[in-house]
Parts: sequence; structure tokens; C-alpha cells
Amino acid sequence: MKKFIVALVAGLTLTGIPVRADNDLKAHQNLWAALEEVGITPALNDMRCFQGGIDGYYHSYGNELIVCQDNSNKPGNVATWTANDMDTLRHEAHHVVQDCVDGTIGDGRILPLFDDYDSWHSFVTTALTPAQIAGIIESYEGATPETHKTELEAFAVANSVDADMIALIVRDVCGAAQ
Repeated sequence: MKKFIVALVAGLTLTGIPVRADNDLKAHQNLWAALEEVGITPALNDMRCFQGGIDGYYHSYGNELIVCQDNSNKPGNVATWTANDMDTLRHEAHHVVQDCVDGTIGDGRILPLFDDYDSWHSFVTTALTPAQIAGIIESYEGATPETHKTELEAFAVANSVDADMIALIVRDVCGAAQ
């Protein structure tokens, strides 16, 4: 099934037609529900969001995913969702998928969904511009090549795959990892 999911995700961007994930709130609520169904605790605007410059994070060992909303001004405050907030949810949800790729969720092993370099590279370079790729690598300065690879893949997915499709992938790949 993983090969089918990889082919489906790759097919979304490799058609030569520019693809951009949409910002449909209902689809993102579906993604939020999918995360909960596989044992992830998604939350908004916890204390760590106000300690400096993050849009969100996924903590594998704690099975928690946090979105730091752009317009929130204090912990626990729920703000109106922005396009960046939704992008962050898609990005962090893909890290959940990457956590499940090896068949186990919550083990701290984050692996690319694409298991061969050529497919991964083709997907990432179709979904992201060279400037975006350079900016992402620069923002993760000092990280391992593996971290660069998983981050680039997550940014590419968030940029080009709709929330409903990511929810389907979360349920499929991570449902089997429980």
C-alpha cells in the first residue's frame, strides 16, 4: 500500500501542472480528526509557541502535534486560521506519516515517505522552487542530511497536497502502525 500512496502523492505534482494545496477549513478539520484517530494529540498555541519563531512541531515520543497560529497572542488562545496555519498543519501531519513509515508510531524514527532518492528528488523539486529549497536547508542549518530530506519532503507535501489527501494517508499509513 505504501507504494500506492507514494505513487499517488508523486502523481499529484509530477503531472507538469502546478499544484498548490488548498486552504479549505473543513478539509483541515478532517485532517485534525485523522490525527486524533491514529493516536496523535493535536493542539493549538501551547507555551512553546511563544518562546520564539516556530510555526508548529511534531513530537514523536509524546505523540503530540502543535500548531502555533499566526494570530494567537497567548497560550491556549484560539485564533482565526490563516493559510500559514493550515500549511503548518499539513507539514506537521506529514511528519506524523514519516513517523509511521517504518510501521511504528511514536518511536522517534522519522523517515521519508519516498524510499528511493530519484522519486523523492523529483517530487521535492517539482513541488518547491530552488529558492524555497535553499531557504529550507538554510533554516535547518547544522541539521543532518536525513533531517534536511524529511523537512524538504514535508514542506513539499504541505505545498502541494491537499489536507483531505494527507488525512487519507495518515489513516492508511499510521492506522497500520498502531
